[in-house]
Amino acid sequence: MDQYQFTVSAGELIHVRTYSTEELSFLTGHGAPEITAFRVAIGLWDNFSVARGMDENAQTVKSREMLLAATSELLHRLEQERELFSHSYKLKCPDSRSRGSMKCWIELKSGETGFLMARHAGQLYFEHKEAGPKIIDMRALSSLDTATGETRIFRKRNELRWPLFLQDLEVFLKSLMVSEVSISHGKLRRQMLVTTVAARLPAPTVQQADADDWDST
Repeated sequence: MDQYQFTVSAGELIHVRTYSTEELSFLTGHGAPEITAFRVAIGLWDNFSVARGMDENAQTVKSREMLLAATSELLHRLEQERELFSHSYKLKCPDSRSRGSMKCWIELKSGETGFLMARHAGQLYFEHKEAGPKIIDMRALSSLDTATGETRIFRKRNELRWPLFLQDLEVFLKSLMVSEVSISHGKLRRQMLVTTVAARLPAPTVQQADADDWDST
């Protein structure tokens, strides 16, 4: 599994966090406004381009207070909905035999059309065809009855470490006496994985599962 890293620094004070592909997937979703706000505050895509990918040598400068606020708000949301965020979701689309879909084209009974999205860990939301992501939280459902038929929802426990990451980042940001911080993002190379020393955290429990391992409740 690939590993990614973000670094937040203020002068000689540096905070480094390494995270997994699945944890990156969580950060790129639109399932909660707090996720979007944190993604912007930490500048995840500031130095990314389709042509070149992530410029790992570049840094972005962000407001410490804005990043601290976004960190605290996302941490609070994750703690409030820990059980819902601690699962990954898959779908059985109308007229499909597969139980492993990550998105379904549906028409809500209100007449709105778009995709039901389960691509991002801990998130399940409706993406409107024209208006973009529309947060309709369906994670507690076992099925959704739509104008295009029934969509079944399956879930598997998937403990991500973002609450721990956010707690550590919050402590670091509160300790600083600066108005701005420098942030960089990148993908760890194999040799860096061997030599990087980081705080010990529980290993992610993400596992690739067969369709039969997913529950529908």
